[in-house]
Amino acid sequence: MRIITHKNKFVLFFIFFSFNAAFVSAQKVEKLKPNDIEGFWIGTFTVDYGFGKRDSFPYEMNIKRTKNVIEGASASTIEIDGQKYFAKAHIKGEMHDNYLKCAEFENFYEDKLPTPHYWVAFQKMELILRRKANNQLYLEGLYEIKDGTFGRIILEKKPPRV
Repeated sequence: MRIITHKNKFVLFFIFFSFNAAFVSAQKVEKLKPNDIEGFWIGTFTVDYGFGKRDSFPYEMNIKRTKNVIEGASASTIEIDGQKYFAKAHIKGEMHDNYLKCAEFENFYEDKLPTPHYWVAFQKMELILRRKANNQLYLEGLYEIKDGTFGRIILEKKPPRV
């Protein structure tokens, strides 16, 4: 037999109350729909150099979905010695449930970078479509390039720019 003190009752009440509050807020979040992936996404990708050094760069995607096939375009910007450079690439991949697996397969526009820099396509991107408690859609996951280097991508769905 266990003796319940006032302290234990408070803890039990707090756990019960916290669970109910979380359950109620989770009910208000809209369920994901198959075409939620379509549209304009904006955010960042990171490059991890090791030893805690990491850079973040702007990244955008515009996606269309036909059944499970994803097609679209990406745009990224980097800054080298105070000068901004821009590139756009075609994206193709597949969507299953909330998981997007895609890659950049061809740059259709790129600014020439100063030597020794060069543009590298994301050979593999694996992203998860999620919805925040405020119903904002976002994609997050990892990318990998040819040499095995990888980083993180975080994008939020935004209205298209005019």
